Amino acid sequence: MGTSRDLRLHSRVENTRESNQLPPVFEFTLEQIKERFSQNIVSIETQFETFNLLIEQHKIDAAKNILRSQIVFLESALDFYIHEISKIAMKNMLEGHWKKSDQYRNFKVPMSCLEKALDDDETSDWFLEHINSAYSESVFLGFEKFRDQINTLGIACSSVLENAFSEQGHQEACIRYGKKIIRDLYTRRNQIAHQSDREHRTAEIANIEEADVRI
Repeated sequence: MGTSRDLRLHSRVENTRESNQLPPVFEFTLEQIKERFSQNIVSIETQFETFNLLIEQHKIDAAKNILRSQIVFLESALDFYIHEISKIAMKNMLEGHWKKSDQYRNFKVPMSCLEKALDDDETSDWFLEHINSAYSESVFLGFEKFRDQINTLGIACSSVLENAFSEQGHQEACIRYGKKIIRDLYTRRNQIAHQSDREHRTAEIANIEEADVRI
């Protein structure tokens, strides 16, 4: 006879999927989020030292590439900041700590998340995981996307622009200027990141000045 097969039941091997599981989504305080954003901005500003050094060495093209990288990193820092604020805002709305916005009330949650919520009624970690996943591929830098996401947080976008660009004077001027800055930076960021900062029609590299970054 050939070797008999072992048909006995064996204990299930536990924790075999740990290496494939994603790390947990961390929840940060508003202070921690603001601190991280500030650190990103400081890091970007320090690149002006490299820019000035290259200018002194008459390496103009290399210096202008520093400015281009700063625009990309500025937009990246802002987008990540909005993502982090959005996660903590939505979670706080769920838990009743923040006033619920209309966008929050219409936010869709799949049945798989609802099942997790029913299984774990002591925490809202399941919701934080879902928000992180839902927003992970979103970009909030175009003005319309930016406006909608700020409104989702229960904050009037117009008041954000008025505060951010108060040097423009009256409310309408602040809002109008803010919209232009947001749209122009996003357009330039895309041109740099996706087209090597070249114009589609002519393939010529667009000029860039220090003032374009220090808006």
